[in-house]
Parts: sequence; structure tokens; C-alpha cells
Amino acid sequence: MIREFYIRDTAQVAKELLGKVLVHNTAEGVTKGMIVETEAYYGELDPASHSYKGRRTLRNEAMWGPPGYAYVYFTYGMHYMLNVVTGKDGEARAVLIRAVEPLEGIELMKKRRKMQNLTNGPARLTQAFGVDRSQNKVDMVNSNLRIEEGRDGSRTALTIVACPRIGIKQGTTEKLRFYVDGNSFVSKV
Repeated sequence: MIREFYIRDTAQVAKELLGKVLVHNTAEGVTKGMIVETEAYYGELDPASHSYKGRRTLRNEAMWGPPGYAYVYFTYGMHYMLNVVTGKDGEARAVLIRAVEPLEGIELMKKRRKMQNLTNGPARLTQAFGVDRSQNKVDMVNSNLRIEEGRDGSRTALTIVACPRIGIKQGTTEKLRFYVDGNSFVSKV
């Protein structure tokens, strides 16, 4: 993926990430999965965003950075969430990667997860892929954690559903969650 892909409207990026492949190359091995679910967050304007009304903290500092970089945060005292920063540098916008369909490194994912439902949810995904706070602010264009074009470089076969975001209390009126219709790895239909 090229940086310019991320320097666009956040919802557009969220939709177009569907069908792309998340890759994490670690010392334990490589994991790959086709992105099948995302959510868009609009920074200062979005009541569900960590940077709503210009809130800037150590936790969300990565959101304010350049597009194409990872924003990884810890939540509920037990889970990591993986986002990719979008828009212009300083806008604090990001796309949450909610779910992927495993493609490669499935045995490693099973070892890390120690249970079923490998990647159908943002916390399961980060655990299966070995993503934690150490990947915060990593350049997802040129690093071991990155997003690549899909299997055939085409998204024509995907039917995309837009609906309100889930798992949050505010900012649920707009359709900013996107998923691949009929894919069994989507967290909730």
C-alpha cells in the first residue's frame, strides 16, 4: 500500500481496506488475514473518538500523527486494538481494524489465541496476530506490520455493508462500520 491511500476521507479508507491483507511478520512467524470489518473514527468531530473535541493524550498521540501509521491502544485492562491513521497529519482520524479472515500463519494464530474464533473481533485479531502496544506508531506502509493489496488486487467480488458502529455508547447514529457481507469472520452481523 502507498501512503496516499491513507491521506483521504476516513470512511472511504475504511471501506476500501475491506479485501486488503493485514500482515504481521514476527520472530515467531508470519500471520496474514484479509480485512473483512472496519470502523471509521473522525477525531475531534466524533464523540466516539479518543480525540473528540481536540483531546490529546499520551494514549492517543499516534492518532494525531501522519497517515498510514498504527494507533494501538489498550482497553478494558486486557485488550489491544489496532487502528491505522488516516486523513491529513494532525487530524486525529483513524480506522479500527475489527476483523480479518485468516489466510496464513493459522497455526500460530491458534497457538496465540488458545481457542476458537481466531480473528472475528478487534481484540481477538490483535491477540492472534501478536499485536500489542509495541506496534503503536509503526509505519504500516513500510514495516513488519503492514497492509497489502488483496489476493487478486480486486474488490469487485465483495459486497460491502455499511451500518452503525458497535461496542460503543456514543457516535452510533452514522453508518461508519463496514463489513464484507456473508463473511463468517465478521464479529457481528
